[in-house]
Amino acid sequence: MESALYTFLPQTRDLQTTLMILLGAGLATVAFSIFLLYRPRVLANRLLQLLLPMSLFFIGIISLAAAAINGLALIRLYPIQLFAHSLLMQGKSVEYSNVNNAYILKEQELSPLTSQVVSTQISFLAIEKSDGTVVRFSEEYYPIREILGQMKVIIEKK
Repeated sequence: MESALYTFLPQTRDLQTTLMILLGAGLATVAFSIFLLYRPRVLANRLLQLLLPMSLFFIGIISLAAAAINGLALIRLYPIQLFAHSLLMQGKSVEYSNVNNAYILKEQELSPLTSQVVSTQISFLAIEKSDGTVVRFSEEYYPIREILGQMKVIIEKK
């Protein structure tokens, strides 16, 4: 097996931080709601004694569900490896001869208040394969300009 000429690891620090915050908040609120539910009754208002743990439990469950979704997004980020004759992306090897095109794609999201103002603009590295599928890598997680530049250098050497 040949060694990779270039390896690009996804930048997942933001996802990991968000995952830890959501897990911590979710577990803390669920634990605190269970503690409030089973402690001796101190408050005179019975409705408040049941409503507070229930609302905290729902907040905790929502936090844990968001953490699960964030964790799934984190698992789907693979390193991109460039070899002399192929590239390894998403755990699958693709020969350069099977790549039709690779380019930078910019997407703009318009503001919900006015349609003339662009609120966010994200660039993607789009790799079109010969079977018609397009694989996109976001600039949020990958150095897409470096990847595209190195791919072009490797293909030109062939």
